[in-house]
Order: sequence, then C-alpha cells, then structure tokens
Amino acid sequence: MSLWSDFLTNDARLIHKWKHYFPIYERHFQHWVYRPLTFLEVGCGFGGSLQMWKRYFGPHAIIIGIDILPRCKEYEEDQIAVRIGPQQDVKFLQSIIDEFGTPDIVLDDGSHMMSDMVTTFSFLYPRVAKNGVYMVEDLHTAYWEEYEGALRKPTTFVELCKNLLDELNADHTRDALQPTEFTKTTLSMHFYDSVVVFEKGAHTKKWAPEIGHRDWPTGSNEAASAEQGRHAPPDEPKQEAIASLKTELQHAVAERDEARAALQETHTALAASEDTLSRIRNSVSWRATEPARRLLAALRSGPRASGPSEKKNS
Repeated sequence: MSLWSDFLTNDARLIHKWKHYFPIYERHFQHWVYRPLTFLEVGCGFGGSLQMWKRYFGPHAIIIGIDILPRCKEYEEDQIAVRIGPQQDVKFLQSIIDEFGTPDIVLDDGSHMMSDMVTTFSFLYPRVAKNGVYMVEDLHTAYWEEYEGALRKPTTFVELCKNLLDELNADHTRDALQPTEFTKTTLSMHFYDSVVVFEKGAHTKKWAPEIGHRDWPTGSNEAASAEQGRHAPPDEPKQEAIASLKTELQHAVAERDEARAALQETHTALAASEDTLSRIRNSVSWRATEPARRLLAALRSGPRASGPSEKKNS
C-alpha cells in the first residue's frame, strides 16, 4: 500500500500532512522499505505519522519521535520510541544518537521556527548516515514573520539552503569557495513546494587529470588524443584554412539564396500568366470569336500536299 493510500484509509491516530508531500516521501524514502532503518521525526503531532512510518517501512524499522510536549510519550508502542525535549538543544539531540545510533532518515516537522530548524540541521545533518536523507517540510514558514521568517531574510532556512547550494558546487568555483564537509558528503539537494530534501552519499573522483576532463576516459588512446585535440586551439594554418572555407560557404549560401529568389519570381510570373490566360479563355469575347479563329487557322495551314503513291511490291 502506498503512503497516500495508507493516509486515506487511516483509522488510527490523527495524521496531519499536506497531500503533495506524499509523492515526495515515496520518491526519497522507498529505498528503505522493509530494510533495517532508524527513522527520526522531529515533532510528533498527534502520533499518527509515527504509526504511518511504522506501517510503511515495515518490521525492521525503528521509529523515533521527539517533541517538547510530555503527552507525546503516550504514542510509544512496538518499534516506536518517543523522547521529550527541545529540538534546538544539541545535548538532547546527542542523547538521541547515543541511545539509538546514527539516523538513516531525519524528517523535521517540528516547531518550524527558523532558528530551531537551522540549529537542528547544523547538528544532525553531519551525523546522518553516509547514504541517508534529511528532509525539512512546511518551509512556507520561512516567509512568515511569526516563525522568524521573511522573504530573503538571511537567517531563514531557505536562505541557508541557497548558500548550501554553492557549497554543493564548491569544486567548480575555481577556488572562490573552498569545499566543505557538506560538499564532500552531499550528493544532491531537491526543492519542492514547502519542502527541501538533502541526499547524502560518498563522492567518487570527479576529475581525470591525465586528460583534464571531468569524466573517467574510456576507449582507445587514439580516441583520447582526438578528444584532446578537439578541445585544443587550432594552429595558424588550420585557422586560415577554416576561415577560407567559411568564406566559400558564405558565398555558396548567398548564391543559393539568389537562385531561390529568382526561381520564386519565375513561379510567381508563371502563375500570373496562367491566371490571365484562364480569364481570357473563359471570357464571352473569346468564346464568341472561336469560329473565326478556327477559320483563320485553317486558311493559314493551306491545302494538304498529297504524298507520293506507294509502290506495290512485285
């Protein structure tokens, strides 16, 4: 059963999620279904989402919820643990890791306060499994003042993500930005309406220095040499030859265009002549003078000359 179907048929604890989140969950979480997993959800709500994650990931998953409300402790059951504490308290977060180990997935659906989101991410993201996922939802609050947000306010989580996008590509900034731990451990960032997802992963070598290209080479040495030559600047004789060929090509194109224009004029004139001839032939005067034209044609041709008589075969 998909998460969306589970949500629609849920008759257990209340689940409060926007419906466009479910395809995002499926896309980034499906790898862990029925596998050993430590899933940490910041913010327990009414406990329904904890049960939903348990049903979705299956019997090998450990689901951990953290919240500041003591009543959330009631949501504990088999595979589901709840710990009470503030998400911005790094000592509390460290106690979660000490107890349950490295999380594979972190989902921040907590206070939605910008400072809390930033603190939680800054502490937990480096401690997520090397191929794990960190998801933050309800990021529309980054634009709301009551959640410490505003458009392009430097301290919002959205602005943090914009800076992290540069860090993700730090290797290509030509030393304008030095690679960070985030650069080395992050494969991708995904942005959705009110959601951002970080996917971690170990990087392979990006450059092949022996040919100065971004990908590892394959094929023969001749092919690599040809590739290098294709990117190398041409020498002067080659440049002159190329310039000459370009000039000849330009002249040929110009002559072709002139020929096309002349042909088009001829077609236009021919069409006009045919139209004029058709109007003449269909006119009353043309039909009325037809007998006279036939007589004149007969007179001009004259009497037919009789041919020599055929000789009979003996």
